[in-house]
Amino acid sequence: MYNLSEEEIRRFEKSIDKISNSPCWEWVGGKNWYGYGRFGFRNKREKAHRVAYEIYNKKNPGKSFVCHSCDNPLCVNPKHLWLGTIQDNNKDRDKKGRQFLNRQKGEERSDHKLTEKQVLEIRAKHIPWKYSPYRLAKEYNVSPSVVVNIIKRIKCR
Repeated sequence: MYNLSEEEIRRFEKSIDKISNSPCWEWVGGKNWYGYGRFGFRNKREKAHRVAYEIYNKKNPGKSFVCHSCDNPLCVNPKHLWLGTIQDNNKDRDKKGRQFLNRQKGEERSDHKLTEKQVLEIRAKHIPWKYSPYRLAKEYNVSPSVVVNIIKRIKCR
């Protein structure tokens, strides 16, 4: 599928942390929005765990899902990766109690940046042409687009 060159494989392996105290091989390169590792080569980007599966198992995953037995989206350890269908992946997710992870909102999410109080402050402070989204973004250490979404009450993720 990818047929990576020796140089591409060496570059891939430079983005793996095999030394930490975890049995997982942590991807330390770029990540996508959902926290999965991304590897760029030949003008494309692919999920790092899919590339790892092919490199270390010498098997093309094709259209199969490459699933994690360790539930760590950054893991590229071939011993933690297995092939399955979307149904297999969903059953595994449900069996491990992860089905509600994406339904968390606000401060329930582990990756939240603002508290509910800060969101209310941003809405209260915003006055067009006086207290702009750019100024609020700087004050709260978030991007202006986050502030605009808060003001417009647009839910993200």
